[in-house]
Amino acid sequence: MGWALLLGNLVFQAMKGMAAGLGFEAEDPKMLFGRSAVFSFLLLASPQLCELVLDMTSRVIALLKLPNAVNVHLVDASILGNLLAGWLVVIIFNFIIMWKVLKLLLKIAEQYVVLSTLTIAAPLAFSMGGSKSTAPIFAGWCRMYGSMCLLMVSNVMFFKMLLSVMSAIPSGLDVIPWMVLILSIVKVAKRMDDTITRIGLNPAQTGAPGGRSIPGMLAATVMHGAVSQVTKTIGGAIGGAVGGTAGNIVKGITGARTVAAGHGAAGKAL
Repeated sequence: MGWALLLGNLVFQAMKGMAAGLGFEAEDPKMLFGRSAVFSFLLLASPQLCELVLDMTSRVIALLKLPNAVNVHLVDASILGNLLAGWLVVIIFNFIIMWKVLKLLLKIAEQYVVLSTLTIAAPLAFSMGGSKSTAPIFAGWCRMYGSMCLLMVSNVMFFKMLLSVMSAIPSGLDVIPWMVLILSIVKVAKRMDDTITRIGLNPAQTGAPGGRSIPGMLAATVMHGAVSQVTKTIGGAIGGAVGGTAGNIVKGITGARTVAAGHGAAGKAL
């Protein structure tokens, strides 16, 4: 497919050059054939080039020295001492930790899938560099590929920090800052793709769109429906009460006017 795209692009751009007299924007034939020749060589060497970049990434990850095994500690009731309903606090804290770490692992897995897809599609990206008009596609692939490799290194760094924090747990109320530190590390790790984007690179955006998960959206939908129903009920009750009061007032005014008119007619008769 890479060869087909490279040769097809070469033929198409050459035909545009033949029709340049009709007003079509065309490239210099020498530059076009020269770029196609260079990228045909790069297309052949694309597996080796990707392997070189991935090998450099793995060497950097190896320098971080991620431990093969670590003793992870969760919140225990004995740590909280004689705190009232300590078992409930333990369940909540442990559930929050496991849920946040699970979401981080799922996001990292998605990023590995994206990097694998970019590696498989490398020949297609190199085939787009044969002409000047399609070269931005190749440049975008290069930026995203390098950004994803950098993101893999940052994921290992944050994961090592997380394991280091969870290897020892404080006692008493010091567990609250410990929880805050864990949640902060997970949150920064999950938003690292946005941070890399801000510095000019182009990693793939993974995770839930807009940073919202399915349980969160379902809860928001249920709460919105419940609030809307309560608001309609209260508004209807208030509107009915106000309408009934206004009706009684209007009826009273009308009756008073009728009585006054009767008294006026009786006075004239006398």
